[in-house]
Amino acid sequence: MTSFRKILLLSILILIIFWCLKALFFSMESNNEYEVVSSELNGDSYKEILDGETSIKKNTLLILNEREQEVNLLDRKTILDSISNSDSIWQMNYLKATARLCNDLNQNEEQHIGFNLFDYFLHNPNKYFNQISRLSIDESDCLLYLISIQIKSNINEEGISLKAIKNLTYMNCESCNQDQILEVYKYIDLAEKLIEE
Repeated sequence: MTSFRKILLLSILILIIFWCLKALFFSMESNNEYEVVSSELNGDSYKEILDGETSIKKNTLLILNEREQEVNLLDRKTILDSISNSDSIWQMNYLKATARLCNDLNQNEEQHIGFNLFDYFLHNPNKYFNQISRLSIDESDCLLYLISIQIKSNINEEGISLKAIKNLTYMNCESCNQDQILEVYKYIDLAEKLIEE
């Protein structure tokens, strides 16, 4: 065996021992439970909210962490109540949590959540489109369905025209260019046609 091969084998052996020791060291440390925080919130705020009293923010984080069974059924309906009065991080969190629950909502929850979602869409169409673009297709389709229910309700029960709905979103579409306005109109048209009487 040449000296080069001996050095190569020794180097490989040292690397294997190094990685085994490193793995052993980290496995011994893993007895301390670390929670992975996948949020735009800093870790302290995140932990403080989860350890605190029941609130819309806590319920939202529980749902986003796939712990929705810990959220009271009545509290699920209130998640979108604060969407218009919150910062963009929480708006996105509320929207994600609602989208996660969307397919499991009962009719009463659909009405309540749909009303708040529709109101948010009407008054913040640009933000709404920016936020739903970050959701999965299934999630955004479910939100479209909730908006569709509200559009049908406004047209059939309230006598509000589709044109009035479009005009309101147009007035609230801050710094929207013509293409964005057309996208909003197409979305409203799609929502209106989604549910057939």
